Order: sequence, then structure tokens, then C-alpha cells
Amino acid sequence: MRILSIHSRYQIRGGEDEVCDAEKQLLEQQGHTVELYEDFNQRVTELGTVKSAIKTLWSQEAYQQLKTQLKQGQFDLIHVHNFFPLISPSVYYAARSLGIPVVQTLHNYRLLCPSALMFRNQTVCEDCVGKLCLGRG
Repeated sequence: MRILSIHSRYQIRGGEDEVCDAEKQLLEQQGHTVELYEDFNQRVTELGTVKSAIKTLWSQEAYQQLKTQLKQGQFDLIHVHNFFPLISPSVYYAARSLGIPVVQTLHNYRLLCPSALMFRNQTVCEDCVGKLCLGRG
């Protein structure tokens, strides 16, 4: 199987980065071909706040690059680890436009909670679940 693994790496290497790399290695050991499409959160500083915020919602750059890589690679599956902040949900649209299935690993609660932790004031917080919540975390 040909798999494209997508990951936005953190400024300080952490668990998600480790899992992405370990999974790639494990899949390759099992005979699969795995390519990476990745970006690096260090670029947020280079781009500035406004451009980074726009890319968080939709990255035309990532969308075009992914479509090109997907067409050239003839992938069977896309595995998204982390698209935040610079790859954006555009990855799903690129995959859909070419009919390629997507698997999403949720390493944290970022899609439900701005802080990604669902934890506030020393307790579990579910205030944002089921709502558009922009920053109470």
C-alpha cells in the first residue's frame, strides 16, 4: 500500500512527532511505502500572525502541493497526524478531489478545544464541546 503521512512538526519535538516517525518506520517494515508531507511550526514566526492565522483556516499552498504530490504518488491512503496550524483542513479537500481515503489520528483534543487539552482551572472542561469556541481553553 502507498501511504502519504501528513504532519505539522512542533517547535519542540514531542510525542506526536515521535508517533509519526515510529508509525512510518513500522509501516515500512511491514512492506508499505510511506512518504511524508510535512511542515514545521517554526514557520509561524517567519510568516507572522495574520498569514499564519489565515493558513490555519485554509492553506492554498498546502492544498496545491498536496494535490500535486497525491497525483504523482498514486497513493492508496492518506494518514493525517497533525495539520495545525499551517497545513490546514485543505488536506481533506485535496484528498477528496482525487478520491483518496483519509485516516486521521487524534493525538489531542485540538479539533474540539482551542487549548487542545479540554482542561481548565485544574479540572476537565467540556465548555467548547459541540460549540464554536474560540479561545476559552
